Amino acid sequence: MKKGRGECERERERREEERVWSSNNRTANGWSGD
Repeated sequence: MKKGRGECERERERREEERVWSSNNRTANGWSGD
């Protein structure tokens, strides 16, 4: 079964989010995000 376009885009979005998250955590460590 080949991945749909939406799937690929979602995967990329998730990766982007993870990168941003790690960046935020590094910048604002000690700051509770929840």
